[in-house]
Order: sequence, then C-alpha cells, then structure tokens
Amino acid sequence: MYVKKWKIFVIIEKEVEWLNQQSKNGYQLIKRNGFAYYFQEQTSVENQYQIEFIGLNQKLIETENYLNFLSDSGIDIVFKFGPLLYLKRVASNTDFLIYSSSKDIIKQYIKIIKLYALILLFSSSILVKNLTAVGGPYVFNIPIPLATNLILTPMMIYGISVYFANILTIRKNESLN
Repeated sequence: MYVKKWKIFVIIEKEVEWLNQQSKNGYQLIKRNGFAYYFQEQTSVENQYQIEFIGLNQKLIETENYLNFLSDSGIDIVFKFGPLLYLKRVASNTDFLIYSSSKDIIKQYIKIIKLYALILLFSSSILVKNLTAVGGPYVFNIPIPLATNLILTPMMIYGISVYFANILTIRKNESLN
C-alpha cells in the first residue's frame, strides 16, 4: 500500500531526519513530487536515507565511477529531484554520511547557499514587479505570485542563515582543534 505525505523543508538535514523517522515507522520512500512524498509500507526492512545536493553537476550521477562508488558502499539511488539526489542504504549502527571532511561539508553548504541566494534574487525581482502591478489570479484577494513570494522569500532567508551559521560553527570547531 502507498502513502502520500505532504511536507515542506528548507534544510536538507531536517528532511533526512524526517525520512529516516518515516523508515523507522515502516514507510520506505519511493518518490517525491513537489511537496508530496510517496512511501510504500514495508516493515521488513529499515533503510537509512541521505540527500546529496548535486546542484548543476548533473553529469556526476551519470559517471560510472560515482555509480560504482555508491554500489560498492551499499548505497542505492532512490530518485533525483531537481538538484537533489535521494540515496538509501539498509539501516546500520553507523551514520550514513556522504561527506565526512569539514571542507567537503562546507563546500556543499556554499553550493546550497548560492542556490538559495539565486532563488531569493529571482523571487525578490518578481515580488517588486508584483507590488507595482495590478492583476490576478488572486488568493484571499492577494495576487498569487505576490502570495508565493511572501512565503518563499523568508524561507530562503532562513535557509541561507542556517547554512551560514552551520559553516561558522564548523570553522569555529576546527579552530578549537
């Protein structure tokens, strides 16, 4: 049986945490479409999930070396959704980490910050345009593009600030060691 759950995430680590909790509850991720997550009920196997932000590096998942690395590590690609690659492996007592060095983690965070900044810039330009424009379609008497941007803009600012704070924390911990 399939189950559909709706969720919005800005922080990838929170999404991974939620997916792993779903797996513990007997729901295995099949696909994602927008904010909808599709799960299959399966209590016989518990998986661990991880999400890799591949950004515009789409060729990465097509390289044989990368696919062999994943396979040799016991990792399966569940699906690709935009710049995100959803991965799984059979649950174990060890953490499911794609990047273990601070330098690589910071590089990933910087890629995410750049994407969020681009979305924020694009969203802001649409927001400014819609503040000066008149017209619909409307939701609660607010133009839909304006309503969308009023939601999207704070989400991107929040995401940028969280990842920036994570980078500062990593660098601070490195300087202490």
